[in-house]
Amino acid sequence: MRNIIFYHFENGKCPVADFLESLSNKQVEKIFFVLDLIETIDKGKRLFFKEVIMSDSQKYKQQRMQKDPGFWKDYDKRFETFKLGVLLKQARIDAGMTQEQIAQQLKTSKSVISRMENHATDIRLSTLEKFAKAVGRDIRVALV
Repeated sequence: MRNIIFYHFENGKCPVADFLESLSNKQVEKIFFVLDLIETIDKGKRLFFKEVIMSDSQKYKQQRMQKDPGFWKDYDKRFETFKLGVLLKQARIDAGMTQEQIAQQLKTSKSVISRMENHATDIRLSTLEKFAKAVGRDIRVALV
């Protein structure tokens, strides 16, 4: 697991938090999708620690959530959707394929593949299976 630590001046001011405060919830959410994705790498090892250390990004996110809990209510669902798009894009890049090549194999358009990678909502399982096959991968589905 990785912890993201924000820089603080000697006087305690945090320029990163100040910058984030100037953004809308939607903009901050996109930033935290990426930060959370970075922090979840090697997350399995986290289970063996008795104490969880909260990173600066997580502390700030908690503060921001308290300001507008309604907006952040479904954050985890939206984060999982974001993660799926990242996984699809990474699988395509690892396979050395372009969006056009995937689109040809799936008999669809490049814009559909782009939407899957950037806004991975309401994708049929059969489409995910075809995408996985096109990039030489398998799909694993889990109920949690």
